[in-house]
Amino acid sequence: MNAFYNLYRSLGGTCDFSGSGQIINTDPSTFSCKFVASDGDSGSKLPPRNVYNPKPIPKTPKRSVLGGDGPVRKWCVAKPHSDTDTLDKHLDWLCGMVECQAIKPGGACYDESIRAQASFAMNSYYQTKGRNDNNCDFSGTAVITTVDPSHGPCHYLS
Repeated sequence: MNAFYNLYRSLGGTCDFSGSGQIINTDPSTFSCKFVASDGDSGSKLPPRNVYNPKPIPKTPKRSVLGGDGPVRKWCVAKPHSDTDTLDKHLDWLCGMVECQAIKPGGACYDESIRAQASFAMNSYYQTKGRNDNNCDFSGTAVITTVDPSHGPCHYLS
């Protein structure tokens, strides 16, 4: 879960894990099991156990729901371990099918990361083509999430 959280954090969101995960500010490593930091170093960059950390712990956003008991909203994003060359090919095709102005330099969703650009385009395609799960595959490089990937001025269609 830790690696998955660190990868999706680059998209501006976090992972829900349906309540089965928890963000902590202490190193979860044990004697022989060291967690890998988000920069790939071995061992965590978190403070030692039981040490006060004045930094606020980021909160995992709640699943987006239409109305109180309405249907859960879904978004389509690139999988964290997808090959960037494959994502780039899908991005070229997608930008011929959907509006990609927001992910171009100067756009509200511009990011140098191919994964972030592909996520925005994949989601736009998924949303405009009827929100069918089969419209979020892209050769196995995409996944459906219930966590809104929108961040800052960048708003994903829903």
